[in-house]
Amino acid sequence: MFIREAITALDALAEPKLLADDLTDGRGGYCLLGAVGRARGVGDSKLRELGNDRPGYVAQELGIDIAESLAAEVVNENDGEWLGPETDAQRFVRMHRWLESLVKP
Repeated sequence: MFIREAITALDALAEPKLLADDLTDGRGGYCLLGAVGRARGVGDSKLRELGNDRPGYVAQELGIDIAESLAAEVVNENDGEWLGPETDAQRFVRMHRWLESLVKP
């Protein structure tokens, strides 16, 4: 259920871009967990307050019922530091494809 919700949250963003390292920039930019939080009605001030350094805690605070290990994997995939530099738009495409690959037919 979370995967489909995350895809829907990405599709609802005003711009097809995803941030790394922050839930939101306060100017309409979000990471994947931030986008899900936004779709659930969580305001930018709350997202900024939560930070992004404890994925399991952040997911729990956003009411996202996923295992801490999945939250950590989502953040690891989203931030993509192991990939090298990428733009926010490239990150959006990569994450969207990753999520879609996880959906069972």
